[in-house]
Amino acid sequence: MTIKGTVGKTYAKDWAGNDGNVVLHSFQLQGDKRYFRTGTKKVVNEGESISFDITGNNSVVEESLAKLEGGVQAAPAPSNSYQQKPAWGGKAKTTENFEARQQYWTNKEQRDIEVVEPRITWSSARTAAIEVVGLALQHDALAFGNASKGAKLGIILDFVDEVAARFYHQSMSAAETAAGLGAKEAKPSKAEKAVSSDD
Repeated sequence: MTIKGTVGKTYAKDWAGNDGNVVLHSFQLQGDKRYFRTGTKKVVNEGESISFDITGNNSVVEESLAKLEGGVQAAPAPSNSYQQKPAWGGKAKTTENFEARQQYWTNKEQRDIEVVEPRITWSSARTAAIEVVGLALQHDALAFGNASKGAKLGIILDFVDEVAARFYHQSMSAAETAAGLGAKEAKPSKAEKAVSSDD
């Protein structure tokens, strides 16, 4: 599908990829609310008249991109006063509503990075820590000294917390390591110290 138009706005977004942090580029045409993606390359500038082909997810086929000298007649960009009453009786579509939706998804993505991902990582780290401490107990690899039976539960829970914290920090620093930023070497937990001192 070939599309022609004038670039209304360009966008750049930081993204944590498998090979480290990258910047992803996209743009909109005047009078068109779709976002056309160009991957890690910024291939257009605002005000340029262009034609291009797209794939199913609105990604631009780079080799099809052509800049048009004569310009392209494009529909005017909607003003803030634009409203369209939906046939099904819902809220009117406005530019403000569109911008609010865009802000919602931006905020959600930031929240996922700052809150949801760490929470999921901590839950996974704690589950793994419980399994590791359980194996250590089965193989008599933890030292309790002269602790009473009642005190042993508290010691085991401390071991779980420390191993979970170790796994959590290793997982959270993996992205930085992949990006070449490096990660601090994790300190041995009390459980590991107990094993080494018991040898």
